[in-house]
Amino acid sequence: MTAGAEFSPVRRGRHVTLRPLRQDDYVTLYEIALYTDAGSRWRLHGGLPPFDQFVKLLVDGAPATFAVEGNEGEGVLGMVQLWNYNPVNRNGHITAFL
Repeated sequence: MTAGAEFSPVRRGRHVTLRPLRQDDYVTLYEIALYTDAGSRWRLHGGLPPFDQFVKLLVDGAPATFAVEGNEGEGVLGMVQLWNYNPVNRNGHITAFL
């Protein structure tokens, strides 16, 4: 194990890897929300704003957002995020779509 690896935000599982969201992931996530039924199941509940508003809504109020990437070379499959986190009450919402 390399120094500092225990603090890496990247998490690898058997089938998927979670990694911090990158700028180029926004288009893929927008297309998933637009062209699959996943868009109707996450926090926008089927509403799909224009791309620039989608990106703003995606990151506003979400202190942690991760891309879900397939380990078999499938690319980005979706995302998971901590949303509406309240540090005083120590609670928040987890939202995801694949």
